[in-house]
Amino acid sequence: MRFERWLYSIPLRIRSLLRRNAVERELDDELQYHLEQKTQQYAAAGMNAHSATLTALSFERKNAATPAALAVSKTSSRIFALPFALCARLPASR
Repeated sequence: MRFERWLYSIPLRIRSLLRRNAVERELDDELQYHLEQKTQQYAAAGMNAHSATLTALSFERKNAATPAALAVSKTSSRIFALPFALCARLPASR
């Protein structure tokens, strides 16, 4: 790793160790934001709310970080629990 990269990454790594809960919250908020944006994009294209949410979740999972990187973070378990939480908020489709 180049020296400039170390200068950039060391403070971030220390922050993630010392402020784990805050970092996790920020990651959760960012993931939620991106899912909502994708869901709105699909809904604007004509999908119903349920299909738009499921398609957005599928898109985010395909474009997520590598499984090894996800395993390091507690966020990985939230990525797999999120579809259930989002679907529970949707009205039942007929």
